[in-house]
Amino acid sequence: MLDAAPSGRARDAAPSLALPLERRLLAGHRWLAGDALGPRAGLGAAQAAALSEALVRSGAAVRVGAWLVAPDTLAALRTASADQVRAHHARAPLEPGVDLATLASELRVDADRLRAALEEDSELVVERGYVRDATRRSSVGASAEARALLDALEKAPFSPPEPASAGADAALVRSLVREGAVVDVDGIVFASSALDEARRRVRAALRDRGTVTVADVRDLLGSTRKYVLPILKQLDREGITRRRGDDRIPGPAAQRDG
Repeated sequence: MLDAAPSGRARDAAPSLALPLERRLLAGHRWLAGDALGPRAGLGAAQAAALSEALVRSGAAVRVGAWLVAPDTLAALRTASADQVRAHHARAPLEPGVDLATLASELRVDADRLRAALEEDSELVVERGYVRDATRRSSVGASAEARALLDALEKAPFSPPEPASAGADAALVRSLVREGAVVDVDGIVFASSALDEARRRVRAALRDRGTVTVADVRDLLGSTRKYVLPILKQLDREGITRRRGDDRIPGPAAQRDG
């Protein structure tokens, strides 16, 4: 058996033909799905499992998630990823890293394979959908500009000022959203702690009353419709509340975490 589903070009076949079956498969399919090994090699499940173990034991392949990968392929992908991520950090120090899907596209590999390849990498970390250098911790939230914005938002939690009035630009706001320090709800930026408190108060009111109106929540928060409506829309999206006419009733997540 040569390979039931070769992916290379015919003129490149000669060097591979001299290789043992397992190495020939990896040469033709740099990422070989574990469940595809048997069909490609024409082997039964037990034989394929034994071949898979032999590949890893010999060092010819590394297990990466659901795949068997040639070590040089894995090393090259990790090196290219590290180069791209560090260059991004240098260009955009306020950003948390490179979007995983974007990085995968640039490296011409699908996002699932890239995530698996970086899972045990000592140089890079995949976190909240972004890839960052393992030695780098975002310091956005500790910056003077971020602290000024957070102080302003926390001072008026349910009627927050525009970020620009606190000297914050759009890039800083985006970075704080990614870090989870603030939440952008339909264009209005709230401190995350404000939404936590709004959830707590609305849940308590629903337990006591069964339903709440926009006016009820406005009074609960000491705010205005301009800010209460986006907050309620966010709670609707989270399943804490559910709209029924002019009222909000408990949603499926109303009793979770308090």
